[in-house]
Amino acid sequence: PGIAFSLFIDGKNTFVTDGRGDILQVITQIFGLQTAKQLTTFVFNAHDVKVTGYLGLPSLAKSHRYSLYTLVNGRSVSLPKINQALIVAYRPYLPPLRYPCLFLHFQVDPSLVDVNVHPTKKEVRLSKEDQLKTSLIPAIRNTLSTLNLAPSEPSLYHQQPPTTPSQVSSSQSELRESEPSHDWI
Repeated sequence: PGIAFSLFIDGKNTFVTDGRGDILQVITQIFGLQTAKQLTTFVFNAHDVKVTGYLGLPSLAKSHRYSLYTLVNGRSVSLPKINQALIVAYRPYLPPLRYPCLFLHFQVDPSLVDVNVHPTKKEVRLSKEDQLKTSLIPAIRNTLSTLNLAPSEPSLYHQQPPTTPSQVSSSQSELRESEPSHDWI
């Protein structure tokens, strides 16, 4: 967002950003006004991490997991454990096999980021990642619940978002159950 660039294809300028640093403007330029209109602001602070960005409404749901756009300290990276928590957070609002579209920037002390996870440094891990992911679920659900987005027929989707501490702790076990097993042998 803070760097202006132009894309030329066959000598024609096909795409331009102005580099003003306005993430919503960049999202609008890349994904279109209709997508930008279906986003809500998200701000969250916990476990030495500040998360800012935009959560997509359920109407932006995709059939793939590739619309979870995450930045850590300004760099586009993959956060597999955090991405799983983001998907779980949206579960009450989306039909099965649909995934959220969101744009989140994680600001964290660089010493708390493990970049030695993937050879290309595309995938990283954060210190206190487990605590962060369990805190993110109710925070995202709380933000979405303020928008009155509950499915019109809850029986077709999943249970309603947690509102009490005991329901939030059941979300944590839901997250553990949704994590893929790596017992291949």
